[in-house]
Amino acid sequence: MFSFFALASKAQTSNLLYFVSDDSNELYTIDRYTGTVTLIGSTGRSNIEAIAYYPIPGSETLYAADAGDFGTLNRTTGAFT
Repeated sequence: MFSFFALASKAQTSNLLYFVSDDSNELYTIDRYTGTVTLIGSTGRSNIEAIAYYPIPGSETLYAADAGDFGTLNRTTGAFT
């Protein structure tokens, strides 16, 4: 079971949802059709408060807010920059 605070959807045509664990601040994906949860990696932050997905092809970005800082989450490693 996961406790999460932030959730973002890639797009209506994708089966992936991104979420950040409230306990560990790690980035995960969940397949909305199968329910399979996959760990991407640690955000390196302690309090991710919100995430949002910008779905425009060629500019796809996963944004995040952490304790007043605004940045991006790497969709391969989970790292916040």
